[in-house]
Amino acid sequence: MVLAGCGGGLSRNELVAKGDAICKRVNAQIAKEPTPKDAAGLKRLADKTVAISDPAIKDMEALQAPDELKQDFAKFVASLKQQRDLTRQIGTAAGQGDTAKIQQIGTSAQKVQAEYRRLSDKIGFKRCGGGN
Repeated sequence: MVLAGCGGGLSRNELVAKGDAICKRVNAQIAKEPTPKDAAGLKRLADKTVAISDPAIKDMEALQAPDELKQDFAKFVASLKQQRDLTRQIGTAAGQGDTAKIQQIGTSAQKVQAEYRRLSDKIGFKRCGGGN
């Protein structure tokens, strides 16, 4: 991946193009995973999603948003980290067979996902926020 050089970061269009490319890659990788049928499958999916998300988050952090999007983009990346952390927690709860905890974390994850989608739309992403 080519990173932006010095001098104020990417334009909005460049940020959207590079961010969407990252999201497209992540969405394609996660879409290959089987739908979980039980707690063990949910744990596998959560663990795989975290493993896929970590490098994507680093790639997003390397992008330099234009000044007018810096705050929103920082919040967007923070929401990615929150989703990854909640996914990790879901995996842990699934490994323990704690369905009540999975549901509790899922409720929190829905709120974070809504904020992620709002920010994604505000920035102008097409592949981020909408899902697979």
